[in-house]
Amino acid sequence: MSETTIGTGFREVRRIPVTTDLDGSTIEVTVNVVTGARPGPTLAVVSGLHGSEWLAPVANLELLEAVDEDQLAGTLLVVPVANPIAFATGTRNIRDESDSPDLNRSFGGAQTWLADQLAKTIVSDVLENADAVIDFHCGPWGAAMNVVGCANDYSNDTVNEKSMAMAKAFGRPHVRPSRLATVFPGPKSMIGYAGEVLGIPAIVSEVGGVGFDPDVEATWKAQNVDGVLGVMAHLGMVDRSSSEGDVTLVGKSHRVNPTKGGMIEPILGADHLMAEVSEGDLLGRVWDPFTFEYIEDLRSPAECVVGMVPTSQPARPCDWAYLVVEFDLASVWGAITTGNFALLDPDRRSSLKARGNQMGVSLATSPTGSENGGPREADPAVFDLKLDRQSSIPAYQQLKFHIIHAVSTQRLFPGDVMPSVREASEKLGLAPATVQRTYGELKQEGILASKPGHYVYVTDVADRADRQPGPGGQ
Repeated sequence: MSETTIGTGFREVRRIPVTTDLDGSTIEVTVNVVTGARPGPTLAVVSGLHGSEWLAPVANLELLEAVDEDQLAGTLLVVPVANPIAFATGTRNIRDESDSPDLNRSFGGAQTWLADQLAKTIVSDVLENADAVIDFHCGPWGAAMNVVGCANDYSNDTVNEKSMAMAKAFGRPHVRPSRLATVFPGPKSMIGYAGEVLGIPAIVSEVGGVGFDPDVEATWKAQNVDGVLGVMAHLGMVDRSSSEGDVTLVGKSHRVNPTKGGMIEPILGADHLMAEVSEGDLLGRVWDPFTFEYIEDLRSPAECVVGMVPTSQPARPCDWAYLVVEFDLASVWGAITTGNFALLDPDRRSSLKARGNQMGVSLATSPTGSENGGPREADPAVFDLKLDRQSSIPAYQQLKFHIIHAVSTQRLFPGDVMPSVREASEKLGLAPATVQRTYGELKQEGILASKPGHYVYVTDVADRADRQPGPGGQ
């Protein structure tokens, strides 16, 4: 902490002045410091960067009650309300006329806006003293989430790896690695700044929300406390068994918000968080509070898991409602190629394992060719896909994951003949070398095989059991 030496084996509350407001009151950042009796790393736990997210401060109270300073190695820095100005108004951002009202977009800012000053204080008095950071972002009133995120785009690969290890140690079944540092929330977010500028591994907990059943909220608070303790165990700060279990990686997200104002009627609620949905599945409806007519369906745009749910509430156009998140196909791929369905969460594991079993059972009786005895061609519709040309994931890898997913969902079957390199490149608008690389890696990993001089085909699941996933699926 600035200009102060912290002792050992005790706890205290530090109020760090930021500036003086117009009414003469002091704007300050409050830090709860728990210093262990043994030396060790320093973990910073920060919540309330957005003033409308108030589940985490309550969870922080329970966290502080769960930590015994006499058994602690290192130091725990807990900032329950990082943005006291927005917290006082119950709003996400500071209500001022500045260019940066969002504190979580103000780290590294060079101005003297209130958010910039708060960010500078958090950096100098918290982050620069920390070895690791957990950023809490639960849902605001009427919204809940249930995933842990980490950046995979820091320029330092070691920070990326340490962040992923922390995310897994948090103990939730779903982890979302994404471009948090460079895209969203971006380089001026706290997690982006901590990892990229300060070189500190960081994760974000988006577990829980407010405005739901008290018992459900109590479960979310307990999950957050247990998650922090799991990270602390991972860092060697507390003695407890690891809370890390089977983890499913999730990736690209889609916001499903109303385009028209009205009342949101959830079809899928808090009990469906991280449940699997298919493309077109109904998530909720919007109805007109004046005429009582349904005016809009909120449907999943892809095969996803439900990452955010709302309560019944009025909403203006594009207000938050649902967020759905696609499976990271590398997780699916790892499960298929190794037969290790423990890589997936229980619901996903059972459904995918059933698909795999069906594929294995059907091999003994399913035809290995077409009705006229020739090889069976793969369904051409499988290759009706749009590659994301703006993605950081190379085109050859996008195509590879798409093929793996098609195998896992039984759109491609063992024995199916793939399009030739030339046919696939023309259909997808890719260079032949790109398709060749995709096919080549899938052959190495046992997904595809070739009959020399003839064709490339999908292999039998049983033939892959002894193979390990290659670099693209870690």
